[in-house]
Amino acid sequence: MRRYARELRSLAAGLVLPLIVLVYFKWTLAPPGDLVTLAAKQSLWAKIADPGRYLTIAGELARRTPFHVCMLPIYALCVGWGGRTTGVAQAALAFLLLSAAYLAAYVATPYDLSWHLYTSVDRLLVQIWPLFVLVFFLAVRTPEEARRAVESGEGERFDASIRS
Repeated sequence: MRRYARELRSLAAGLVLPLIVLVYFKWTLAPPGDLVTLAAKQSLWAKIADPGRYLTIAGELARRTPFHVCMLPIYALCVGWGGRTTGVAQAALAFLLLSAAYLAAYVATPYDLSWHLYTSVDRLLVQIWPLFVLVFFLAVRTPEEARRAVESGEGERFDASIRS
């Protein structure tokens, strides 16, 4: 744990100068973006507190998510959880933070939410899909690991077809 803290401190120290340059650029040189200026005119807190916006976002994501994603839980049931442990938490955290940022952008959008979702959700799903797949397959066992678990008696709940 201390090693990670040292690495994070070094990373943070290396990011200070680029962050200062970015903040200076955003505050002094860059014009405000359309999302920022339009959002300032509308009540952000009312949008955040509106459960209908979250339901609309969830419904559109469910509608646009490809059917083959439903096969992943079946795969996980067949092979089980407990694959590799190295990097799973970091990759899952990156996925969750990225998903939370996208959710915040949709919740706070000054545009019509349905239009904004319709025109952009496919692109965002393509961006986060590889990270989701990485996290998923790091978290589940490989077929070989599942077979070894069944043969050792650890995974007797698995289907007998895994043994063959």
